Amino acid sequence: MGRHSKKRWRPIVSAILTLLSAMVVAAYLVVPGMWQWNRAEAKVEAKRIHQVDTVPGEVDGALVQRLRDTSASAQSAPIIITYHDISYNPSRYTVTPENFAAQMQLIHDAGWTTLTTDQLDGWLGGAPLPPHSVMITFDDGATGVWQYADPVLKRLDMHATAFIITGFVGTHAPYYMTWDQVTELANNGHWDIEAHTHLGHVQVPSDNEGNEGPFLNTVAWLPDQHRFETHEEYRLRVNRDLTECKHQFALHGLPEPKFFAYPFSAYRNDREGSGQPQASVVSLYRAGLLDDAEFIAVTAANVARGLIQRMDITADLSLDKFIRKIDLASPLDPPAAQPLSDVGGWSDEKQNEAAIDIANGIVTIGTDTGEKVIRNYAPARSAMWNDYTVSVDVGGFSLPADGSQAGISVLKPPGSAYEQEGRVDLTVYAHAYSIQGLVNIDRQPLVEADRHHVVIDVTDTQVVVTVDDAPPTVIDIPPHAARTVGGGMALYAFRRTDVNPSLTFTNLTIS
Repeated sequence: MGRHSKKRWRPIVSAILTLLSAMVVAAYLVVPGMWQWNRAEAKVEAKRIHQVDTVPGEVDGALVQRLRDTSASAQSAPIIITYHDISYNPSRYTVTPENFAAQMQLIHDAGWTTLTTDQLDGWLGGAPLPPHSVMITFDDGATGVWQYADPVLKRLDMHATAFIITGFVGTHAPYYMTWDQVTELANNGHWDIEAHTHLGHVQVPSDNEGNEGPFLNTVAWLPDQHRFETHEEYRLRVNRDLTECKHQFALHGLPEPKFFAYPFSAYRNDREGSGQPQASVVSLYRAGLLDDAEFIAVTAANVARGLIQRMDITADLSLDKFIRKIDLASPLDPPAAQPLSDVGGWSDEKQNEAAIDIANGIVTIGTDTGEKVIRNYAPARSAMWNDYTVSVDVGGFSLPADGSQAGISVLKPPGSAYEQEGRVDLTVYAHAYSIQGLVNIDRQPLVEADRHHVVIDVTDTQVVVTVDDAPPTVIDIPPHAARTVGGGMALYAFRRTDVNPSLTFTNLTIS
C-alpha cells in the first residue's frame, strides 16, 4: 500500500478506535447502573403486596349440612362476626388466609346470605332479615383485608364491612391499608366501609401512676398539668375524633359512614358526671357495634341504647367450633322452642350453661332455703322475641302457704339485672300473684292451691297475664322505636322454708 493510501485510512481508523473507546466507557458506566436499577426494581417488586385468592380444599359436606340446618326465625337479631387481620401474623386475633377461606366457603356452600350495612339499617327500622344470614365485619383496616379477604369474597360473591381507623390508613406500612386500597374495596361492590375512630384506637393515661385506659371511655390524666381532663375537655376530645373520622371519609370520596365500631368495646365511662361516649356515637352514627370473644346476644335493651353486639372469630376456632358459635347465636322461632327437651339450652343469670332438672315433662328448680334461683331458656336465641305465648302450670307449693314463690319472666334480655326495665316478672304464691317490671301490681288473691295455671301472651304492644280464672291483666307497652322491645323467657323459684322441698313447672309450652 502506498504512502498516500495509508494517510487516507488513518482518520477512519482513529474514528473507529474513538468510537470503540466511547462504547467501552459507556458500557462501564451504564451497564452497572442498569443492573443496579433492575436490582432495585426487583427489590421493590418483591416488597409490593399483591392480592392472593386462597382456595380451600373441599369443605366437609357434613359441616355444610350442620350449618344449613341451624335454626332461623323472623323474630331474629342479626348474627355479626368480627375479624381483625387475615394474614400469617402470630396473634389470637389473626386468622390465616386458609382458615378464613374455609370459613367463607362453608357459609357460601350452606346457602347463607351475607348482610350489608343497608340491611342492618333496615333491620333497625323494623324490616326482617333474610333467614340464615350473617354480617361479616373486619376491624382496624389491616392490609390483609385487601390482600387475602377481598379475593375470597369476590370469588364467592359475598359481602363484608370494614371498620377503618382513618388516622392509621397508610401508616405502619405494610400493616394498614392505603387509601387507594380502601377506595378499591369501597368501589368493587363487595364491601361497605364504616368508622372505627380517627386516632382514637389507642390508650391514654388514666392516672398519675402510669396506668392507661381506652381513648373513648377514659377521662385522661394530663401529666404535664398534673390533673385530669375536665368533663368538657373529655367530651370535646371524643367528639373531635369522631367528627374527624367522618370528615376523612368525605375527603377521600367515600360514602358517609352509618355505623361505628367501638375500639376495645369501650362504650361506658364510669367516672361520675363525665358523660358516656355512646352519647357522642349515637349523635353521629346509626349505632355503635361491640365485640365479645365468646358470646353474642343482640338485645332490645342494647339496641335502645344504640349498641349492637358482635362476636369475634379468633385463630383458635376449628370449623366445628366456628359452626357451633354461629349455631348458638342462630335465632330460635317460638313455635319451634322445645324447653322440656332442650336441657342444654338453659343458663343462669350470667349466661353460663346451668343445670336444670327436667324429668317426665316436669321442670324442677331446687333451691336452698332463702335462695332465689333463676334459669333462662335459650337467652341469645330468643333475645328479640316480641310475639309469643308462654303457658305453664306452676306448682309444688306447701299448704298452708309458707311464702315460697315461683315465677316466669318475659321480655327478658339475656344477662340482664333482675331490675331490668321493660321486662315483665310474674310471681306466683300458693294463694296470690304479683307483677313487677314494666308495671308493678301488688299481690292479687288466688284460691289457695298447690299449683296454678299461667298463660302470658306477648305482642309488640302489650303483655296479657292470666292466672287460673282470674281476670286477665293487660299491660300496655309504651310507644317505642323498632327493635327496642324484646326478649325471651326465664323461670325462677324461691323456697321460703324447708317444708317446701322444691317448686315445679309442668306442661311448659312456648308458641
